[in-house]
This record gives sequence, C-alpha cells and structure tokens, in this order.
Amino acid sequence: WQKQLKQAVADCGFQYVRFHGLLHDDMFVVHKEDGKIVYNYQYIDELFDSLLEIGIRPFVEFSFCPSALASGNTTVFWWKGNITPSSDLGEWYDLIYHLVLHWKERYGLEEIRIWYYEVWNEPNFSVFWDGTRSEYFALYKTTVEAVKAVDPQLRVGGPATTNLYQMIVLLVS
Repeated sequence: WQKQLKQAVADCGFQYVRFHGLLHDDMFVVHKEDGKIVYNYQYIDELFDSLLEIGIRPFVEFSFCPSALASGNTTVFWWKGNITPSSDLGEWYDLIYHLVLHWKERYGLEEIRIWYYEVWNEPNFSVFWDGTRSEYFALYKTTVEAVKAVDPQLRVGGPATTNLYQMIVLLVS
C-alpha cells in the first residue's frame, strides 16, 4: 500500500490521506494495566512516519473507541471497530490530549498545525455510532477541548456525515 500511495502522491499530487480506525485496538494505542491507563504510540508513529516520508500528511480521524475506554462492545466491519462512546470522557480527553501532545513533540508544532483533525465519522448513522446524539456532542466537545489544549491553532472539524435521505432514495428507486 505504501508503494501505491507513494505513486498516487507523485502522479496525482495528493497532500492528505484520511482513514478509519486510528484508535482501534489493533493499533495498541491504549490499554489498562492494573486499572491504570497505558499509552503506546508505536504503530501510529510508524504509520505517520511512513506517510510523511512519502510526502503525504495524515488527515486525522479520531475513531473508533479503544475497548479499554469503550462503554460497550458494538462493532462494525470484519476488523471490529468499536462504535460505542467512551465510558469516561475524562479518559477520552486524556487519550486525545496525550496523543496530540505526542505528535507535537515528535513532529513539531509547525507540522501538526497544517494537519486536519476530525471527530469520529458519520455519527448520524447507527452503523458507525452506537451512542445518542447527546453523547456524540459531548464526545465532540471533549475532543475539541483536548486538541485545542495542545494548541489553539490546530484545526478540528467534522464529522463527515451520512446523507441518509439520499441513501434511502437510492435504495428505494
């Protein structure tokens, strides 16, 4: 995939890549040991280092919920991305804050200021979000506060949403 992405960057001039699952358990970002939260950025570092090396930047999507923080076990896709809200927004805040702070220390403020940050993906579609609208708004607010606590100039937005009406029309027609 890295060779193909490098070719796409060279041929098409892509500048950013957005993908799902940055916080998925396969990335081993967070787990609990003896009730204490432990962070591990090794796999994200390897991923982001390889992206930056070939000339493309991450478009960071904060999702899915690591099982160590999740309020449930509802998942999506064959690789089981957890779509439940965090059971503790304080722990979610700490995860996002420390992750972005790590990027600041690793890549520098100048670099991470030109990245884009998105809170979740399509939370208006039950396939991707198993919480309530209010729970999403609380997660959104918490995430933005954590990112902006590292640097107020970081660009946080989202989410991308599903046009359910258009999907229903297409399915019916």
